[in-house]
Amino acid sequence: MANNLPLVSSILVLLAGSADTPPTPPASAQSAPVASASASASVTSFMVGSNVITIYGKGVVLEVRANDYVVQLNKGTWELAYGQKPTLYLSESNLKEDPSESPITGGEKVTSIYGIGYVLSNRDKSTVIVESAPDVWSLAYKQLPRMFLDPSIVNRVTK
Repeated sequence: MANNLPLVSSILVLLAGSADTPPTPPASAQSAPVASASASASVTSFMVGSNVITIYGKGVVLEVRANDYVVQLNKGTWELAYGQKPTLYLSESNLKEDPSESPITGGEKVTSIYGIGYVLSNRDKSTVIVESAPDVWSLAYKQLPRMFLDPSIVNRVTK
């Protein structure tokens, strides 16, 4: 009887499986395609200052990080104690572009820290070229200054 004890324990280990080996996944899970994380991580659709819609409300992208975005919700959407705005850390799949905040285009009247001006054009999504209104600011020989501004500091005049 003593000789059968090691044989019985070996059979039990074979039937139960080893604790070190993970279970084999089903065949359908093995054949599923796997998306490359490195390809999607390098392409970003949103930049700092982009107006976005989240499941928590509308907000603005504060920071673009390697794997996610830092978004602060607009005032009135959702407030914390003492009127603080929530800061969210969301992946790109949880953000949508806010259609009500379409980009400022050429010919629009805008305001900035330099006063009222008119948009001449946009350079990619990172720069808006604004020319000062004639009655606000002019240079020598009545030349109007042209400013290359970050879109986050340019506001559309709604009147």
